[in-house]
Amino acid sequence: MRTRKTSSEKVKKEPKDYMQGNKKRRCISEAASCINPKFEDEKYISSRKVDDFFYSIYVKPAKPEVRDAMMFINIAFQRRESLFEDVQGKAEARVYMRTAIDRLLAYVDEKIGFLRLFFTKSNEVFPLTGIIMHPEMWREEFPFELLLELIDSYDDERLFAMLLMFLHTKKKVSRDFVKRIMADRKILVLYLDGASYEFSVKQDILRMYEMTSLSNKSNPSLKVLLKQFIQNFYRKYEEAYNYAKKAIEKEISEIEKEIRKNGDLHGVTDYFVFRRLLMRSRMEKSICIEFSPFCRKNIEFFASFSAITICAGNGVRTLADSLADSERVGEKLKLLGNERLFKIMKSIFAKPISLAELASEFGISMSNSYKILSKLVEERYIYKNEEDQKYVANKEHFLNVVDLFKKYGGENR
Repeated sequence: MRTRKTSSEKVKKEPKDYMQGNKKRRCISEAASCINPKFEDEKYISSRKVDDFFYSIYVKPAKPEVRDAMMFINIAFQRRESLFEDVQGKAEARVYMRTAIDRLLAYVDEKIGFLRLFFTKSNEVFPLTGIIMHPEMWREEFPFELLLELIDSYDDERLFAMLLMFLHTKKKVSRDFVKRIMADRKILVLYLDGASYEFSVKQDILRMYEMTSLSNKSNPSLKVLLKQFIQNFYRKYEEAYNYAKKAIEKEISEIEKEIRKNGDLHGVTDYFVFRRLLMRSRMEKSICIEFSPFCRKNIEFFASFSAITICAGNGVRTLADSLADSERVGEKLKLLGNERLFKIMKSIFAKPISLAELASEFGISMSNSYKILSKLVEERYIYKNEEDQKYVANKEHFLNVVDLFKKYGGENR
């Protein structure tokens, strides 16, 4: 059993920096022995500490997750454009992921109707995941039956009142006031006419009221309609997940590989939100990383005193404002300041280019061309398309770098 080492034992000092590719990154944590015997389980692939706060990390195996499925619908209405950003990796994997996302969005758009209000963000809250599911979101395992139980704890009136209260854009509406306006359609219409809801939200609130048992007991129950939609969508989510499973398993494997190599996951466990949650209590924590394949660059943290579950979306490891990236702004400026490299990048941004084409266009040897392209790939400004062997501009990462310059002013830290 691994135990915390005493002061009399010789502890091998871990370097303050580690290598990612050919680049040196600062360690904000260090290897540590676990305290609780449960972290001896082989599923944990890294045990770390930040100061005196201990944690052990494991990555969940590939399987459809209820939490991720519901957050996908949130993103479909909050920032859908992010779902269409290219996923790094082989072209075939990108096709599978894009096709799966397209299928899910098509189903949501066709079937969701006024139920979209449960996935509409207001006052930094999504009603379903941020209110109904929130008390249990920290759980490492979130079975589908638990979601149905949480919804069943509400009746139709309470569900409707919750939406009216939290979708109001200016201030929270009291529950007693909501009960009064729900009792009469005329009062509800009059209230909506002057209330601070988005116009489309007002329309869906009224449609929800008129088409469910809220206005007429012979109409379908709002709770039943919500559960039916979620059950049907989750079946579609499972189908999409299994369709893209090989690509998903590959990314999970890369995540595990990085953690085994560096101890932490860049852009996730070096993120300030993680450290803040870690330091809420002195209790040694289990860190569960749940890969969210279709939630592009989304990252969510759910914590209890003894555990933190992290839902890490595809591409989240390249978050622009991760601590490690912020420390490399000076290097990035230096790279962009190289006139020849900058001209080559401009050429690649205009159109994909092969190794031979680069050598010919700029009059440099094949070996030097390869070194230059490798450097740009390493810095994630470009990536190699495995189908045609051409190098393609990673415009998303370039925009991330621009954001870094805006945030940190190019200061070399």
